Amino acid sequence: MKCRNSAGIGRVMLCCIAMVFQSFNYSFKVLKSIRALALLALMVSMFSLSAQAPRKDSGADGLSPVKALNIGDKIPLSLWDTPLEVVNHPTGQKTIKLSEYRNKKLIILDFWATWCASCVESLGKIQHKLKYDHSNIAFIPVTFQSDAVVDRFQQGNNIAHQWQFPLVVDDKLLKQLFPHATISHFVWIDSDGIIKAFTSSEYITDAQLQKGLNNNFAQVKMKIDQIDFDPKQPLLIPDLADLKARYTGFRRFLIGVAPTSGMQDLDSLGLKRRYFVNTTLRSLCMDAMSDIQGVQLAKKKIVYEVIDQNRYFNNEQVNADVYNQQYGLCYEAVLPAETTKAAFRETLRNDLWQHFKIKLAIEERPIPVIALYSNRRNSPVSKGETISLKTLIDKLNVRDNDIPYLICPADLQNLPVPSNLKDCTSAKLLIERLAQSGIKADQRKENLAVLVITERRGA
Repeated sequence: MKCRNSAGIGRVMLCCIAMVFQSFNYSFKVLKSIRALALLALMVSMFSLSAQAPRKDSGADGLSPVKALNIGDKIPLSLWDTPLEVVNHPTGQKTIKLSEYRNKKLIILDFWATWCASCVESLGKIQHKLKYDHSNIAFIPVTFQSDAVVDRFQQGNNIAHQWQFPLVVDDKLLKQLFPHATISHFVWIDSDGIIKAFTSSEYITDAQLQKGLNNNFAQVKMKIDQIDFDPKQPLLIPDLADLKARYTGFRRFLIGVAPTSGMQDLDSLGLKRRYFVNTTLRSLCMDAMSDIQGVQLAKKKIVYEVIDQNRYFNNEQVNADVYNQQYGLCYEAVLPAETTKAAFRETLRNDLWQHFKIKLAIEERPIPVIALYSNRRNSPVSKGETISLKTLIDKLNVRDNDIPYLICPADLQNLPVPSNLKDCTSAKLLIERLAQSGIKADQRKENLAVLVITERRGA
């Protein structure tokens, strides 16, 4: 239909131009050439305007796709006055413009998402840093998520509930201007609108903020994401085309690449590939043992007989970017096409032993737990937004905090509880708040099937 319409429009334009020339000839003889020339100019200008009409697949300016900006570029003048939808504005505004912050020496855009725990933690720290020379620095968090999602998250999260700065939501423009593969992602812009740096959260410190105000980014290691990274390309060799035998191995963390994993069929080569990009040693250990029938693995059901737990996960809670670059791993295994998932996991177990001298086993061991019961003296109370008890337990059991593994009988799992219980970070607080919802909880040790990770001494 579009082609027919375009062709029809073209024929009409040709007819119009022909008529103009006919009119021109007639006008030259009768009304002098100037009127015909004016008519011709009018038709040509109409044609030009039609050719520049915005297309539906065009960029923000209606003419071309949005061009990504780089360090040293100056943000477009039009961006300063583009309305950005926000929630949580202190004065209740629904939109903001960057031009409102042109009096600042430094504007920092922080790309984040509600599911990114390190982003939320970082924003919590920024909340306190707003008192630090706040007259010269503007922090503007940006997310692609909707206002409803962000608002609901704020209401249920103890950290986010305290935020006092506007949050840009439903973003489609800024993420095109400042493309990135991983979050959090910070864009530093000076008072002239010049992009000075792309960083991760490790540079949101008092020292670097002061340097930023003084236009000093000499010691900053810029965050450069691999936007076009293809996980289906081999991690350890240049090309799979000539590979005819099994191939497995590890490599270091890939900077600027989002974590991912998957299985890839290489039918033309008669091979199959399993890959993990930017993962942890703990995650690899858990995947290697995930086919043990009847055993439900969980982060809090792991016993470490190792020299340094921090080697397996961020046990010391250091900056995520610093940790990943020191301990993050990639792994891939290319095996014959008929290889089963169980065989891939066996290969991974063997590789963990060969490379790291790690042995894995499922054993029954006593571990700390919190066991839940119904407190029949108090009926469950559900005020505000709720989630099921099972959902709460699932969320808490996968997190790294001081709350032991939670056990709940099946007949209680559908009970509604306040959704903000998922933000508890201590066993004492969780037990107290569960009691307010009519659920009793006891802390003790119990024998459970757990994953035991053992290192050979000196490994």
